[in-house]
Amino acid sequence: MRVKKGRVLVVGPMPLPPYTGGIASFLNALRDSAPFRKARVDYFDTDIADRAGMGSFLRTIESLRFFAALLCRLLTFRYRLVHLNASAGLSFYEKSLMLVCCRLFGTRTLIHLHSGRFPQFYQKSRLKALVRLCLNRADAVAAVSAESRASLEHICRTPVYQVPNCVHPCFFEVVSHHASEEILYTGYIQPEKGIYELFQAVKLLRSRGYRGRVVLAGGEKSFGCVSRARRYLAAEGVEGVELAGELTPGALAELCRLSGIFVLPSYVEGQPISLLEAMAAGLPVVATAVGGIPEVVAEGENGLLVPARDPERLAESILSLLKDTGLRRRMGEQNRKKMLDNHHADRVGETVVKLYRSILAPGEKRPAGQ
Repeated sequence: MRVKKGRVLVVGPMPLPPYTGGIASFLNALRDSAPFRKARVDYFDTDIADRAGMGSFLRTIESLRFFAALLCRLLTFRYRLVHLNASAGLSFYEKSLMLVCCRLFGTRTLIHLHSGRFPQFYQKSRLKALVRLCLNRADAVAAVSAESRASLEHICRTPVYQVPNCVHPCFFEVVSHHASEEILYTGYIQPEKGIYELFQAVKLLRSRGYRGRVVLAGGEKSFGCVSRARRYLAAEGVEGVELAGELTPGALAELCRLSGIFVLPSYVEGQPISLLEAMAAGLPVVATAVGGIPEVVAEGENGLLVPARDPERLAESILSLLKDTGLRRRMGEQNRKKMLDNHHADRVGETVVKLYRSILAPGEKRPAGQ
């Protein structure tokens, strides 16, 4: 059974590049994949241009505006399935309101949770019953990692499927320059991404003779984070760190080509697309052992894992890779193969389309969770 135009509506942030954010990267890569070009599903963009500078009141108003716009789409097209992409917090409640709207029209729903923070959000929420109710009203729930899937299976009764994140094809078109000593981080410029631990690690590396360039590419989710990071670097005298801002996927891929090591020192993650993109480009990685990261990075095989909030261990691991060009090359080659086998947009696109078909035809066997 082919997914025909008008049968499925994909809802989530899909801004034009440049952009930062895992959901936006996932949806844009998925939209460009061969299976989705054939399926010709429709899209509903929930991106907000000035999200970082917007207060909670205005953000709520925007959510209500999206709800009204979705209501108009459902009245006009009567989609059979709506694929709702959410993180945690207000994003989840926004998509839950849309889910209720879909239910009123008898439209089936897939709610796709991308945030590694969702279990913490649920535990801290005063509205646990509402969260469970919304998840239980969906026809299917998708998680990005085995860890996230296991957590969600304890929260809701709805079947939970693992849908791995995917990488835009442009990252497979470059090959990392393994002789380079440039260090790269991509993602939000936010404290919880471990950027200050990275700054401290760079300071330690400078004291041990490292003179290479360190590039952080990405925007801010909360207003003022970039300016605070710049002030910190100046106050601590950390030199050679460039905050490159938001970049297009093509420009990010080029940065990967020029770099020698990718670093992701986050406190919490689901299955970070920035990490997968760097691996697809053939970069060895140093990352924290949190969330779904250990599912794609095996210690000592295709990268190095360190504890979160530990700049000393972070610096030591980076330095060990800097000293061994051959190890960087071997790890990078393994990463590239792993991404081609499991995280290419075409492969993930096939998985998602199969899940759509199974939801639309309940009698069919649904795809395996992996």
